[in-house]
Amino acid sequence: MDTPAENQDIPPSASDSARRNEVMQWLLAQLVACDDPAAIVRLTTQACTRIDPSLHVEINLASHAQVVGPATDGRSGLYRHRLSLPIQFGAHVFGSFDLAGAAAFDPAETACMQAIAHLLAIALMNAQPGPADPHGALQHRPNLEDFQYLFEHNPHPMWAYDLETLRFLVVNDAAVHKYGYTRDEFLRMTIADIRPTEDVPRLLSHLTFLRNDLRQSGVWRHRLQDGSMIEVEIASHMIEVDGRKAALVVAQDVTAAGGPRRNCLS
Repeated sequence: MDTPAENQDIPPSASDSARRNEVMQWLLAQLVACDDPAAIVRLTTQACTRIDPSLHVEINLASHAQVVGPATDGRSGLYRHRLSLPIQFGAHVFGSFDLAGAAAFDPAETACMQAIAHLLAIALMNAQPGPADPHGALQHRPNLEDFQYLFEHNPHPMWAYDLETLRFLVVNDAAVHKYGYTRDEFLRMTIADIRPTEDVPRLLSHLTFLRNDLRQSGVWRHRLQDGSMIEVEIASHMIEVDGRKAALVVAQDVTAAGGPRRNCLS
C-alpha cells in the first residue's frame, strides 16, 4: 500500500462530537492505506491535536518516538490530567500512547482516544513484514475486518466497494440501519443499485474519471430499501482490499438541509 498524502485537510466541524467523528473518519481512511510506521505516528498525532489543539501527545514506540503539543515550562500543573493507553494488538505491545491536558478527559474523549490507540496498533501491525512463528505459521496480519470495529461504530453510513465490479465489500451498522437493506443484501449489490435508475448513466460516466486518493464528492441521491430517496454528502478514499483497488466511503444524510444537488459519485 502507498503512504497517503499527509497534507490532506482534516474537515472542520462545529461541535466536539462531530469533530471527533470527522477526525476518526479521516484517520481510518488514512491508516487503512498506510504502511510506513513513521507516517502512521505522524498521522495519529495530527488527528489527536485536531481533536484538541491543547493536548500534549506522546507516542513512544521501540522503533519511533513522536511528541506533539505545547512546550512545557517544567511545571507539572500545566498538564494536570493525563491519559496513558497501551498500543497493543493481541499479545503484541508496540509501546504507549500518552496524552496530557489542562482539562479532564471526559468519557467521550477517553473512548475516542482508546479507539485511536487501537487503530494505531492495527496500522502498526499491518505495516510489519509478517514473519513466520516457530511452527511455520504466518503471524496474523490485520485486514479491513480488523479496522471494522471502528468502522462499525461510526454514526454515519460507511462502506467499501470494489472499483472494478462496483460491488459492496463491507458495510457498517449505520448503513444497514439507514438504508434498510440487510448486510447480506448489500453484499449482493453494487453501488448502482442504491441509485435511482435515471442517475446510473451519470454515475458510470463519473466513474471513468481518474480518482484522487481522497475525494470530497458532494451530494448525490441514494435510494433506500423502501424506495424512498435521500440526499447524502459523500467522501471517499482509495484503499486496497485483498489486492484489489477499492474505495472506502462515508455518507452523511443532508436531505433535511435541502442543499443543491451536484453531480458526484460514491
